[in-house]
Amino acid sequence: MPPLFSLLYISDSCIDEADHHREVEKIIATAKNRNGPMALTGALLSTGNHFVQILEGPSDSLDRMMGSIAADPRHANIFVVTRYRINSRRFWKWGLAYQGPSKFVADHVLKLLSAGSPEEQKRAADWLVKLTH
Repeated sequence: MPPLFSLLYISDSCIDEADHHREVEKIIATAKNRNGPMALTGALLSTGNHFVQILEGPSDSLDRMMGSIAADPRHANIFVVTRYRINSRRFWKWGLAYQGPSKFVADHVLKLLSAGSPEEQKRAADWLVKLTH
């Protein structure tokens, strides 16, 4: 079995507010069908303005998925916050768990994006991972 990695990214949502729910439902449906065969698990959070996603799986699957996300016009300014090797999955039950728009999550995303130092960024990223889990 190949080594597992965890990746956390944040992207700007390019989805019009009126279409947000419908477009996110499409993202979830596609991910649930595609993540299993790619051996990916994870969770997606939305703030309305940003997406935060944690993906877990083999490195090559993460690379392919990030290429797909980068080509998706619903995302812009993709920022990979963390990528590191893991011993076991945190999201083993979910091909993709989803949590809809949340002001609480939005505040923590903005805190991460405005972090003034690598230490602050790491603390904010760790908090988002715990929050997601």
